[in-house]
Amino acid sequence: MPIHYDIETDDLFLAGLEKGLEKGMERQQYDTVARMLKTARFSDEEIAGIAGVSLSFVRKIRKDLKA
Repeated sequence: MPIHYDIETDDLFLAGLEKGLEKGMERQQYDTVARMLKTARFSDEEIAGIAGVSLSFVRKIRKDLKA
């Protein structure tokens, strides 16, 4: 007798899905800020405001790009 289990209602599956979406959003923000830093038309403060991220996040990415 086969067992039918709907994984999309499983709490662990849903938690993993949410975490994956958060990581994807963070990566998208990182890429957006990195592209803006490479254009050199915006200050760190302007980029933080436009991208909706913290100034420290922008400065961390600037440091990463220099390395």
